[in-house]
Amino acid sequence: MPLSITVGLSRKVSRNFQSTGASINVTAELDSSLLARPEELQQQIGQLYLRAETSLHEQMHAMDTAALAPRLNGHDRVNPRDVASDTSGGGSDGAHSQDSAATPNQHRAIAAMAQRLGIDPVSESRDVLGVELEGLRLRQASKLIDHLARLQNSARSGDDR
Repeated sequence: MPLSITVGLSRKVSRNFQSTGASINVTAELDSSLLARPEELQQQIGQLYLRAETSLHEQMHAMDTAALAPRLNGHDRVNPRDVASDTSGGGSDGAHSQDSAATPNQHRAIAAMAQRLGIDPVSESRDVLGVELEGLRLRQASKLIDHLARLQNSARSGDDR
């Protein structure tokens, strides 16, 4: 019987007396045998949170960008100086920009996954993405995590044969 895991995140940003928010819930069915392997279970849950976090960041950035764009109907036009002053593309602190640096959680997940696979995360980042590990951006780190997860799944599939 599969094990259902649901992770959820929400974020709300207030600026100029207006709030914007988004939430995401991700449900995945995992092999129930992971209950006997708590480290692997925690790693799988961590991957779900990282994917949800990346998607939430991207959604907030898209919503923030849309809020800055002039409306087609001619109402609520944005002052060009307001757009120019927000060069981060992700709100006043830049936290939602898809160009944000990879999160510490992403770096920890990459290190843990690479260690389990017996590979060098620095080399893997260079080979797969052409980017130094320390310079990974949010989206790049997510791609590297997905790549490492595929390698883990392939290794597991090979072990099952």
